[in-house]
Amino acid sequence: MVTELDHDAIKEQIKAILEGNATLYDVTGANDKIRQVNVGHPDNPKGLERVFPTIYITNSNPLERITIAGSMTGSSESLAPLQHTFRYKIIVQAESKGSRDTEEKLDDFQKLILETLEADHQLKNGGSPVVDGSRPETVELFKNELNGKPIQGRIITYLLTKVTI
Repeated sequence: MVTELDHDAIKEQIKAILEGNATLYDVTGANDKIRQVNVGHPDNPKGLERVFPTIYITNSNPLERITIAGSMTGSSESLAPLQHTFRYKIIVQAESKGSRDTEEKLDDFQKLILETLEADHQLKNGGSPVVDGSRPETVELFKNELNGKPIQGRIITYLLTKVTI
């Protein structure tokens, strides 16, 4: 039976891993922790929603590259294993009360997000591996305004791999 990737399930697994880190996440936002982790792109027309601090896990562009992972063996009806290399954007945003304080907060969030995901690079979250491996690829800064208030954030591009048959 052919198995293809379920991108939504993989992003949900990343969400569960991030929400499982009590140092990073608290639904009430206590002690300046992340209040919300969302799968999918923000719904607000300006690209941001009004909950701070927040993480979005969304598709990157290009989303996926598929190559043959090995040589075809066996019958001509067999499909060769496929190597999927794909990327997600992990967007963390914070509202700016003071630029220096917000930058420091974002530095802390970035560190915690990366440490959390690197510690579980196969996205097991206590179960079976969901991917063969993952790692951060780039981190970009962004600044924006929402309802006249300054917003700062980071966009972490996360690279993942998985071989399917």
